Amino acid sequence: MIQITITLSVVIQLFAAVIALSRLSLAKSFKAAWICISLALFLMLERRLISLWHVYQGGLEDPVNSLLGLAVSVFMLMGLIGLKTFIQTNA
Repeated sequence: MIQITITLSVVIQLFAAVIALSRLSLAKSFKAAWICISLALFLMLERRLISLWHVYQGGLEDPVNSLLGLAVSVFMLMGLIGLKTFIQTNA
């Protein structure tokens, strides 16, 4: 169950990071902010990948931490999708 949760979190986090990076071209006046957001999302992805690797090596992962990581990934993805209109109208 934890492996599935972390794997799902990794996939969703990857989508969020790619979306943030793709929004960089839309946000002409907010480039520095979007670069920071994109970097933060890729670092969060790295953290999830380390957790996933640790679990596949037989290590234990806290189920609450895994679920929180999944929730963060989902909310970041939803937020970035929702910001597309804001970026287009304010860029």
